[in-house]
Amino acid sequence: MKPTPARLAHVVPLAIVVAACSTGPSAKEPTAIGKASSSSAKASGPSQTADVHQVSCTPDARSPKASPALAERNKGVTAIAEGRTEDALKSLELALGQDPSDLAAFTLHVAANADVSEARVRAGRSFGKLKPQKVESARPPHKNFGKADKGPSVTLKRGPEERHTGDWYGWLAQHSLKNPIGFAGEMTLPSMFADTFGDQPMFGTYVHETHTVVRYGPSLVVLGQEGKGMRALQLEPLILDTFQLAGPTPPPTPIFPEVRYAEVVGSTLIVEVAHEGDGASIKPDGVLAGFDLEKDKLAWISDAKVSNAYSGYATGTHFITSFTDTTGGKLNVIDVATGDLVASEALPSRMDYIVGQGAKVYAWGYEKALTFDLSTAPALGAPKLGALVKDESSAKAVLDAGRRCLLQNAVIALDHRDGAALVKAAEQLPEEASITRAFGAAGEFLMARAQGRAGLDLTEKRPVPVEFVATALVAKDAKKPSTPPKRLVSVKDPTLDPPKPPFMEGPRPLYSVMRLDLFPNRYGVWNIEGAFAAGDRTIVNYGRQFIVTLKNDQVDNIVDLKPLLGEGAKDTALTPVYFAAVLDGILYAIVTPQSGPAGANNSYIAAIDPSTAKILWRTSNTIFPRPFIVFGDYLVAAQNREKNGELVLLRLSDGQQVGSVKTKEPVRDFGWDSRGTIYAGLATSRENFMLK
Repeated sequence: MKPTPARLAHVVPLAIVVAACSTGPSAKEPTAIGKASSSSAKASGPSQTADVHQVSCTPDARSPKASPALAERNKGVTAIAEGRTEDALKSLELALGQDPSDLAAFTLHVAANADVSEARVRAGRSFGKLKPQKVESARPPHKNFGKADKGPSVTLKRGPEERHTGDWYGWLAQHSLKNPIGFAGEMTLPSMFADTFGDQPMFGTYVHETHTVVRYGPSLVVLGQEGKGMRALQLEPLILDTFQLAGPTPPPTPIFPEVRYAEVVGSTLIVEVAHEGDGASIKPDGVLAGFDLEKDKLAWISDAKVSNAYSGYATGTHFITSFTDTTGGKLNVIDVATGDLVASEALPSRMDYIVGQGAKVYAWGYEKALTFDLSTAPALGAPKLGALVKDESSAKAVLDAGRRCLLQNAVIALDHRDGAALVKAAEQLPEEASITRAFGAAGEFLMARAQGRAGLDLTEKRPVPVEFVATALVAKDAKKPSTPPKRLVSVKDPTLDPPKPPFMEGPRPLYSVMRLDLFPNRYGVWNIEGAFAAGDRTIVNYGRQFIVTLKNDQVDNIVDLKPLLGEGAKDTALTPVYFAAVLDGILYAIVTPQSGPAGANNSYIAAIDPSTAKILWRTSNTIFPRPFIVFGDYLVAAQNREKNGELVLLRLSDGQQVGSVKTKEPVRDFGWDSRGTIYAGLATSRENFMLK
């Protein structure tokens, strides 16, 4: 699809809103509605203020559009009116997850995001008042630097293991677990945290119910509580001494030691520092350190090689972590009061993420997750962060009754796609407000669309659910290819015996090659993952759940792939598709229904017509979840049946299996070797194949 002028001007209302919101004067304080006096800010930190200029407003008599997102959207509107931007973002994210076509939720979400971004700029300036406290140096073996009573005894009991498809967020949702790391948890990172601390970028975030820990660079940790304040700790001395990097003869090969994870239990900040070695003489290492936030001193340090995970799980008395490599390792339970290693269990492979709930602990690895039960798991108490510096970076704006009425009218106007009413409401809101710029830009776009101007607006169409077919299906009356199928044959390792002429035909490209910046970068809360040209259409993949077809610079239809998972997964957060590609206008997808027991296969391949949302054909639930390979009119995939693996050759047109070759063991890896063969990785060997 060519980037026509109309297309560039109107990519999507919220793309215009993003641009409009980002052009506001970020130096103004605050950029939200209303402004606090400097004296009140100094006296009490973040303040709330109403605009002194009152406006009159007649409520719009129209009803809001029916939507499954209405309840969460209303919470977001209320939070915006009360100046609670982070709460608004959280509610609006949930609303968009329930209804990605809700234009009002989308517009408000972008405006709130702009407010948070501007607040982070202001927070960066206030960070100059934070003076990081240096944590004293220490090194293993385990030491206590003060007196502390040991916690209660605890034991670990190993439970079942389950295979998963790598869908971290879906797996967490399936087990009702909160995401402990990054930006994508249920809670938005508070805007009191800047994007950088001096020259150190934000590396990791750990958002908890009662507090937040943010890591800047490899060694700087900032702790904070909304409405109370922040403090900063510099762990560089501890890291240098722990791994003996500060001496006169540091290791000749550089390594990257870093803070991997941090959490507060009571008054103890538990910090994990680790590195992966250099792949040669320096081996991976990782330790835990406990810092007393009330006494401002190091409480203990653990033994070496105790922890190198990227997340851990804390109870009121113990911290659970892991130290593993590709050959395995251990799940370790540490006494929070003393740093003692009090229990451990063997892990069979690398497991970088430890999460839990109550007495249940999960160790999450590349292909499977293991479960464990703790004999005791007291709940976490309130954190005690010690002396905090109050956050004075921003003021919260509270809308008066007239402006709340205008906000509600704007939401109603968005529901009814009434551009004129939206612009009218925006004209009476403060010029510097993000919602004002958002409403104005969206209103102008809606008026242009009403006059027939082309433009991409993903909210104009509601998603059509794809049909669900429960069993294998071969397409009837499909046109068969003119070229006969070749045979899958076993060949020698190309490293030892390179292929000889005539060489095998190379695979067709399956990955997106179109510029993604030409399209809306999000649909609801789903990010763009690929765009494929298909004649006069463009097919865009959002989050491996929504497939959007564009035609003549406008949205033709949107297909929701969630029903591919079956009725039981309808209300889960699982991502329905592991891999998807578009060939000749047809979507070919590997569907991963859900996690299962170790060694189980429950994935299948489906061919879907995006224009009708119908499944043309599908395989049985035996496909190994790795990207398939396409040669001409045929598709090669791997599947496992009981104790053996198999490579299968399918016709693209109807899904009919026309060839196969067995492997000695179940397939654990599969793909195209650039030296001219198809490979299947097994538990103890690797087999190679060609089409001849």
